[in-house]
Amino acid sequence: MRRLSIAFLLGLLMASVCAEAQQAPQADFTVIFDGIILHAFPIKDSNGKLIFPNPRAFVIEGGAFSKRHYPTLIIKKPDIDVASLRDATGQPVSCTPEECRVPIIRYAMRIGTDDGNAVSGPPTVDKTFKTLTPHMSCITKGGGIQGIVTHDLPEGPIAGFFELLGNSLNACAFVDKAFFVPDSDNEGVRYFSDLVTLSGTVSNGPAVLQIRSYSTTGWKTVARINATTPLQIIVENHSHATQPTSTHFSLNSKLIVTAVPLPVVCANDAADAFCQNAKKQLTPRPPDQSEDACFPVQPLKICEPPLAPPVMPMMTRNAPGGNLEAMAGCANSQWP
Repeated sequence: MRRLSIAFLLGLLMASVCAEAQQAPQADFTVIFDGIILHAFPIKDSNGKLIFPNPRAFVIEGGAFSKRHYPTLIIKKPDIDVASLRDATGQPVSCTPEECRVPIIRYAMRIGTDDGNAVSGPPTVDKTFKTLTPHMSCITKGGGIQGIVTHDLPEGPIAGFFELLGNSLNACAFVDKAFFVPDSDNEGVRYFSDLVTLSGTVSNGPAVLQIRSYSTTGWKTVARINATTPLQIIVENHSHATQPTSTHFSLNSKLIVTAVPLPVVCANDAADAFCQNAKKQLTPRPPDQSEDACFPVQPLKICEPPLAPPVMPMMTRNAPGGNLEAMAGCANSQWP
């Protein structure tokens, strides 16, 4: 069950960014990633060239009949041109005074400026992201990533991706701990990232969302109308499961190349015999992990608790406030 109010978190983040920024608030932006999303950082090929130009957050599709997910782009307190957003994504847009929601189906996203340029980047990645977000290369003992991630537009199991360009990238944790079985990265019972946040400030004009899709030629700017506030975006990839489940972590296998099966996630308080027996066999975590380890010592930053219980009409697609299947270990991950 969701244990935080994203609206509350957005308010705190934007208050902090605006207090530090010298420019108008509409130049600031925050993008929150929530759900099964793989944050990939490019490596160099045999010729010394990056396999894709910028870090990307890949929104992974669920299954056709099980583990179904509903990838959604959400723009809070929208001051956007709805027709521009619809034309750029090629998808229907539904709006209330509080937010606009668009299914993420085969398009790329990034933050930029009105003149068509992208915001500078990549962002500074802080310890909260490095340590709370599982490293797939450690979990898979050096597994690779599918070549499809290098393409300019999402294909195959990728519903969409967001170019990670901005000032900073950080994470906050689920309040509960969990562990992998088998404990592939030798981390034992630990905290896992719940939400990942990209934030920053553009150098000129308001921060804008830019879309590249099969409906556009190159990147298209989604216009803002009389922008006076920060740009606030959520990239959400929830299922509509009615109970917390650990099985959706396996969706990462759609993008990760490995001969080692992905581990099962067990909640720290799981009562079933499988998890209880596995917990007894965990090896104590090495005490002197360095910055280069899979998980150095974790700076703890728990996601804010909700202001109100989540509301999720089960028959309503993309219902706000609901990721009922979420549990520690089954949200954002990273590669390598």
